[in-house]
Amino acid sequence: MFDAPQGWTHEGQLAQAEGMVDDFAVNNYTSRTSTRTYVGGYNTETGQIALASSGGYPKWYAYCAEGNVCFALGGDPSKIIFTNAKTVEKVNGIKTAQPKDVCVGCQRDYDPSQFIPGVKAEPGGRWEGWQWNAGI
Repeated sequence: MFDAPQGWTHEGQLAQAEGMVDDFAVNNYTSRTSTRTYVGGYNTETGQIALASSGGYPKWYAYCAEGNVCFALGGDPSKIIFTNAKTVEKVNGIKTAQPKDVCVGCQRDYDPSQFIPGVKAEPGGRWEGWQWNAGI
């Protein structure tokens, strides 16, 4: 978790979190984590940022990356804004973070306003037809 700097702004924290996700995903990718999704988020009250991957511990319930960001930040999940989700693919032998649509489960658990403007959603979820508004 990363504490907010003095004088932080919502736009600044979201941009910082978004800018950290690609490196986080690529640096945490292994053959054992090849199917994971990576996301960042920040708490709108404290400004704290967390990065997380999907998954859990063996024999325990596994969560989407968004749920793990909520666990890391604590508090009220409705106060968290998420970045774009990423997966890691090898392109010409080089690990590269690629965008991933918000899954149907996270569309059920979170409001579209809790995501970076313009995020894409998997078809079949409750967000179908949602009109994105710019800004936070």
